[in-house]
Amino acid sequence: MLSNRESARNGRARTMANPRFTYLRQLMGNDWVDTNVFGENPQHLLGRWQKNNEANPWVPYVEELTKALLTNKNIQLDTATLAQKVDADFESTLAEMEVAVFLSAQGLSIVVEPTAPERGPDLRADWNDTSYFIEVRAVGDSEEDDRFNSISREIFTKLNAVASSYTAMITVGDEYTPASQPLRKATDALLSGLEILKTENWKRATLYYSTSGTLMSPHGDYTGSSAGSSALKTKHQSIVEAADFVVRFRNVGEERTKTAASMSREFKRQLEPDKTHERLKKILNKKRAQLPKGIKGDHRSRRVRAFHVE
Repeated sequence: MLSNRESARNGRARTMANPRFTYLRQLMGNDWVDTNVFGENPQHLLGRWQKNNEANPWVPYVEELTKALLTNKNIQLDTATLAQKVDADFESTLAEMEVAVFLSAQGLSIVVEPTAPERGPDLRADWNDTSYFIEVRAVGDSEEDDRFNSISREIFTKLNAVASSYTAMITVGDEYTPASQPLRKATDALLSGLEILKTENWKRATLYYSTSGTLMSPHGDYTGSSAGSSALKTKHQSIVEAADFVVRFRNVGEERTKTAASMSREFKRQLEPDKTHERLKKILNKKRAQLPKGIKGDHRSRRVRAFHVE
């Protein structure tokens, strides 16, 4: 019987003897394709698609796009630049490849990365005497969504390492940002609250945290009905009102290897409009400033236009 290492080596030899994806190999190199697409533990998205399902349509689709880019006389590109982008920023580059091939099929002449090695638009599409500088941009999450998703992952990672019989419903304010000191302090308060719960064996509790102070309210949300002086109650109430990081704990009755949690944003009484279009305008204006000197605006023999593709 062959060892695993010998089997892998023979498999690699077969791949090299009968190479698949000729044009992708031409662009990226045999070693890159064998490692990142057909390797044992691929990290590149193409390889993860292939490993998940050998009959997936995406890798052959990328091969067809690559073939079109490398063989179409109406498309100019620097293969080294494109290979670097495929390796480092594949999803965005895939969208650019699609747009380049599509516009070429409509009869336009395409230049990929027309200002390389300087920063600039993704494509230049020429039609008669008009050049269009194109920025291909996928409209993803807003900056606010990115912030919220990042801090959620950061907190969940910490809670996944803590065994407990509690769940945590977390409400977080707008001022917290990923990997920041305020978020670390709030997370520390959350973990300390879990330790108190384990010691006291409370069924429910609510943690209120802000830079103004921390309050752990046993048995649920703070109501002000607990024993204590009026001055102490006033202090507790001020902490509750100022809290921008609130955690509601509930005992589920059985110890688990992780502390399950959910995240929500702080409630806003006045809704705010989505500003994705403003973000796209800023991106496009920055790209306009990167156009080559001397071709901005209308000119005698060439008109220049810039727009984005979502």
